[in-house]
Amino acid sequence: MARGQTADELRDNPLSHSADRSSVLGRGSIEEADLRGAQTALVASFVLFGLAAFAPLAVSDAPDQRAGIEHARAAGIIVDPAAEDAMMRAPVGSCANDPTRTGCPPAKAYVQVELDVNGGYIVPGGAPASSSDAAAMAASATRATAAADVLPCFFRGSAVYKSAGYAQGDAAQDCWDPNTQRSELYGTLYKYYSGNWYQMVTRSAAKNGTGSISVHPRWDCVPNSPRRSWNFTANGYAEIGGTWYASPTHSSSEAFYCG
Repeated sequence: MARGQTADELRDNPLSHSADRSSVLGRGSIEEADLRGAQTALVASFVLFGLAAFAPLAVSDAPDQRAGIEHARAAGIIVDPAAEDAMMRAPVGSCANDPTRTGCPPAKAYVQVELDVNGGYIVPGGAPASSSDAAAMAASATRATAAADVLPCFFRGSAVYKSAGYAQGDAAQDCWDPNTQRSELYGTLYKYYSGNWYQMVTRSAAKNGTGSISVHPRWDCVPNSPRRSWNFTANGYAEIGGTWYASPTHSSSEAFYCG
């Protein structure tokens, strides 16, 4: 047993599973991809009051993840600097990560949004952080509603929880603006053990046009396993009228007996 792991830890170690990375680029219908384990999560961890704290690390040093940003800017897409982190959190191969990929709808801008109390997308006021982008952003970003920069697109995520022998999290996104070209949604479960957070499973859904998508990542608990900390993280994206909008990252952590 490497590094003194228990039999329980060896059985549910994600590194013992082979990766199944299905395509997340769609052709018009809702798709789901199951990206299971096979990598250590990019997270920092420390224990606070019995719950391992979950803190995502910066992903700017991951060249594959950042390539989409460079491709977008090279193609003339105005990328809000505040949206860079969200772009890098979308899987490589997705339109949300690289909107210049073949099959992705044409885009002029990429913006980070805020959420209202109902999970509705709110476009922040003012220019992006880079003043050189301000004029182009104002000229190119299409607003779905003229009054308050509120988009008819709603994102929501659940707390991580135990359900019938599984650890699970749920996320959904509804976009009803007629100018919606594409929606994408990603949800990931992480588990803390042996002093580290591990990515256990990622579920994704995507849809061209208006409508609803949802993801429900879950992980089969090991019988009689000890109390562990779990985290559920989700991100939503929508391309509306030539602009990609990225939701804030949803994150929920909880410690419970899952077996």
